[in-house]
Amino acid sequence: MSTNPLNAFLTAASDAPPPTHGQRPTEIVRIPFATFELLGTRLGFGDTWQTSEEVAVYCEPGTYQLEAVCYGYGSDRRVAAVRATRTAGTVTRGPLRGEFDVDVGSACLYDSDVIDGYTDHASAEFDRWVQEAIIDAALPLSGTVTCAAARTSLVHFDCGFGDGSYPVFELRDGEEVVGAEAVFIAEDQPYPFGG
Repeated sequence: MSTNPLNAFLTAASDAPPPTHGQRPTEIVRIPFATFELLGTRLGFGDTWQTSEEVAVYCEPGTYQLEAVCYGYGSDRRVAAVRATRTAGTVTRGPLRGEFDVDVGSACLYDSDVIDGYTDHASAEFDRWVQEAIIDAALPLSGTVTCAAARTSLVHFDCGFGDGSYPVFELRDGEEVVGAEAVFIAEDQPYPFGG
């Protein structure tokens, strides 16, 4: 079983001192941590427990690479953003597509078309799967959970400083939409706890 590099980074022991209130990030690391197969045409970001509350970005079907941008605040490491892209070209942030709320400190990326299609005819089964495979499960900080009945997976990850409302942007290669990015901590945002 391979180690998820995002989990490894977030849980690694650090010799750095504990963070202080107002401290700026002392470390910024980009970590590729998962791949995701989009069968439909909408990449969705949402709360891991409430996928129906989402922001979706229209994209081409294909294999998407997920990368986390992580900030270290002394000994405390956080996921600042997660990007899903299907190209290795020059990717830039496009327009804001909306915001989604998180109230369990964990967000996820999934195939909105496939999940919506499944829940249209099997919402009770999907709710049971969420309860058993996600809510009641002892999930790591990030990983992939497969819903065999819907023939898809979702990729979940720790987000920012926990609960909040988070923006989702299109990612573009020139004029083409090639992915999406959820931002959980603004660039150079100070540490909000302590003091």
